[in-house]
Amino acid sequence: PMQYGTALVLLVLVLGVNLIAILLRLHIRKKYKW
Repeated sequence: PMQYGTALVLLVLVLGVNLIAILLRLHIRKKYKW
């Protein structure tokens, strides 16, 4: 079924974006020590 494939892709995209945001935040925090 295509519905499951689309849902899986959306889930992976959301998780990937969240992971990138967290990594960026950690990287920025490391660069500029608050």
